[in-house]
Amino acid sequence: MAFKLCPKCLHHYIKDDEIMCSFCKISIKNNSLNKTKKSHAGKLSNSQLNGERFNINYDGYEKYLIKRGYAVNTFKGTESTVYSYETALMKIAEIEDMSFSDLFREVNKLVIDYGASGCKSDMGQNGHGTWINALNRLKEFKDYVKFYMKQRGKICRQRRSKQLRYLRFRLLVLSAELLAEHLKKSEYFGLSDIFYLRLLVYRIKNQKIVN
Repeated sequence: MAFKLCPKCLHHYIKDDEIMCSFCKISIKNNSLNKTKKSHAGKLSNSQLNGERFNINYDGYEKYLIKRGYAVNTFKGTESTVYSYETALMKIAEIEDMSFSDLFREVNKLVIDYGASGCKSDMGQNGHGTWINALNRLKEFKDYVKFYMKQRGKICRQRRSKQLRYLRFRLLVLSAELLAEHLKKSEYFGLSDIFYLRLLVYRIKNQKIVN
């Protein structure tokens, strides 16, 4: 009997015909605690996730689906949509001989191949379309990650701009305080003092300020 590493946790060994270890199955169920069950019409869109960050792996994909409102367990307690989609991705990864990172990178091509007119459309309809639906959710997950990174970069630029404005203001205040202090102590500036104040003005004008 052959064994392999669990593709989800990469820690426990499972049989060749198994999808994931029992520990990962339990973790999926635990992630569903305190999650409100929603109908398909109540699913959240990517723009409604408020920039929440997810890891690019099976666990991140699972949490992304749960956050959007996909069910983990049915009312009878059996495994539901999240587990089905994650299991479908693992089977596709095994067939394509890919890791999750490879699936994530090639998901656009896989959606076409497993789609209605693709070369693997029959497999895409496995489980009443579960496989192709899992790939579509993965594509949406990838779109969300790209959107999140874009928004994060925008926020960082805005924060940097505010820091620059604050630092320029502080340098102006500092130069004014230095000027007032020297005027109190002496009737003239030394060459080093003049050079320092000119350097402050130069940095302010050219925005060459290091955080």
